[in-house]
Amino acid sequence: MKIYYLTLNKREHIFKEGTPVSFINIIKSGYVKLYLENKNNCRIFNIAKTGNILGIKSLYTGNSHYSAEALEKTEICYIDHNIFRSLISCSNAFAKETLKHTCLECHNSLINIIKLNDKNIYGKVAEILLYFYCLSGNYTFKILLSRNELANFAGMSRERFTTSLKYFEEEEIIKINKNDIEILNKTRLEKLTRYY
Repeated sequence: MKIYYLTLNKREHIFKEGTPVSFINIIKSGYVKLYLENKNNCRIFNIAKTGNILGIKSLYTGNSHYSAEALEKTEICYIDHNIFRSLISCSNAFAKETLKHTCLECHNSLINIIKLNDKNIYGKVAEILLYFYCLSGNYTFKILLSRNELANFAGMSRERFTTSLKYFEEEEIIKINKNDIEILNKTRLEKLTRYY
């Protein structure tokens, strides 16, 4: 059978950009960083979570178009391309749900990039914090990215990102405890995303 499950540790790759792939990946549990690579760095464009499908574009091209890396212990279901194509061919409902999921994923990634590009420093940091709030569904959440990765995701330097986090903490908008962040004033964060 060409369906199997694999548990990956933090920082292990599901696939790397530009490499041949023959499986669609569904996240059974955990979080995965999605990013594009260039010569000297990477650009994070989304964080995928339980239930997300990865690698749909590779279904017809055979190559991955971005890299996917586990941010914590993550269980992945690998489905062979041929089996996935058969499911799409045999079931209109499955094809419809797959298309819906792919469109939503693409839309959300584009919205993230557009929102971050249109903001100043505080607006970008507020947007990232609200992104993780929405991802986790909780006011207190564990940040699975390093400070460098968070800054990369926001499209700014680590120093500016860290300084902004300190400012937000001093203003009692958030509380930081190692890798945990608690949102104390969500309304203020939302205002920062609108006006900055």
